[in-house]
Amino acid sequence: MTGSDHRRVMVVCPTEYGGQIEHAADLALAIAEQPGVERCLLLSRPGAAEYLGELKNPKVKVLETLPRRRKKGSKLQNLLRPARQVMDLVTEHLIIRRLSRAAGDGAQLVLETSKYPVVSLLRAGQKSEVVLFVHNAKPHFDPRQASLRDRVLLGLESYSMRTADRVVTQGTTQAETLREVVGDRLRAVSLPLSSRLSKSQDLASQDVASLSSATDLSKKALCIGELRSNKGIEIAIEAADTAQVPLVIAGKSDGAETEAKLAELAAASEYIVLEDRFLERSEFDRYLESAKLIVLPYVHFDAQSGILAKAMYVKASIFASDLPALRDQAGDYPDISFADHQDPAGFAAGLAEAFKKAQGPRQDDQPEDFSDWDSVAVAVLGGHRKQS
Repeated sequence: MTGSDHRRVMVVCPTEYGGQIEHAADLALAIAEQPGVERCLLLSRPGAAEYLGELKNPKVKVLETLPRRRKKGSKLQNLLRPARQVMDLVTEHLIIRRLSRAAGDGAQLVLETSKYPVVSLLRAGQKSEVVLFVHNAKPHFDPRQASLRDRVLLGLESYSMRTADRVVTQGTTQAETLREVVGDRLRAVSLPLSSRLSKSQDLASQDVASLSSATDLSKKALCIGELRSNKGIEIAIEAADTAQVPLVIAGKSDGAETEAKLAELAAASEYIVLEDRFLERSEFDRYLESAKLIVLPYVHFDAQSGILAKAMYVKASIFASDLPALRDQAGDYPDISFADHQDPAGFAAGLAEAFKKAQGPRQDDQPEDFSDWDSVAVAVLGGHRKQS
């Protein structure tokens, strides 16, 4: 790894809950363990510190400096919301610039999002370096049917990738997608399985049965995470109904239309339990650790899945759509089977067979090993800023 001693790093994640802030926190903790790193700040919104719990490294500090999200309000407020969001974006650029300047020349800025495309504004010191972490090389939606807002965001993402000093992504599938745009500034890594984040104590002593209407997850299959169109939840419901496999679906819908559609499908099946809500981090982990089978019925997916990584870490039994990115990420993991989501009968038969063979999570009491984060930290820290 190249670089000077007493390196100062700031990881920026504007999402204060969920998988993205968890990744950002684990990345910050991994960076802090690297030789020569003096401190690593994690910049996010109010609520991030409480969500993450204690980060057990004095060199890592959470700064809740970005403004709170704007919520929907009156008709007038909603009408003005796009303009206010642009103002917020400018404000956040300036906040990051101020903190970057305070860190001094040679500081490194790691962006967990592409929503800050004006790198020259973020880089307060001429020797500062900006690294962009791209989690999704392709959008989860069809770009041909994208809204104006989504098209603007795609434009910002493309500009961010072209102007960052280095771009890091996960998996060979995404690397192939980005290489033409990013060139030799691209670094590809695998999504780590381990996590240095401590488990939240508020739910640690509670039984899973008290957290869910699904009284015994050890006898059920589980779809978990944000419920959006590319996740194929409708396919899982149909397959579970056909195969007579009890299935719990837990996560928050991405909109009212999705929520209503899934509620209707779940109500029509005796095998489906739908919990359309946000799960706290500890609750999310307990669901994963308790289900007999984890189901990933994705329709299209080119990234690396945080849910797949967590499931592999607890040695869960997994059934997934036969997609190249998921196969690439799973590698030689032994307890996973795949089926073609475009073949309803075959997918249902595959689910039935996987559920029959599933043994559930079998996490061993083994020494903690976080070495899978080392390559990610090195990819982020390595190299120098390009000279213009």
